[in-house]
Amino acid sequence: MKRVLLAATVLTLNLVPLASLAAQTEEAEVLSVIERLFDGMRTADTTLVRSTFHPEARIVAIDSRPGRQGSRAMLAEDFIAAVGASGGGWVERIWDPETHLDGELAVVWAPYDFRVEGRFSHCGVDAFTLARGADGWKILSISYTLRSEGCVSSADL
Repeated sequence: MKRVLLAATVLTLNLVPLASLAAQTEEAEVLSVIERLFDGMRTADTTLVRSTFHPEARIVAIDSRPGRQGSRAMLAEDFIAAVGASGGGWVERIWDPETHLDGELAVVWAPYDFRVEGRFSHCGVDAFTLARGADGWKILSISYTLRSEGCVSSADL
């Protein structure tokens, strides 16, 4: 009986690191989708940006900048068109992402800063919701805050 208990304990202890490694791998996959989105924004590559979104994705901005307070929602397709019209130079960076995974659902929460052609524009918090399907992780929604005061820059980290 002691041998069975010992074998079960050893097996369990060896599986815990594997589960942790699998979660880290999934987290890296999710974060890579977000980085691909940012790469596409920086280069105005609408094909790359489109590849990160679920076909019915939505984006919601909650703006607290002076004179612009309020929220607005748009389809991902409208955002993709804006990226294409930007000509590139949109640089968004996140840091300290908190990623939560449950099966085919992932949520990422992270502070960000945003620059246009090298000049600071705004900062806030991004909240991404992604789902994993047959073609990998896709962004279902992005909600984010916008502010121009009290910002921490990724360059300061």
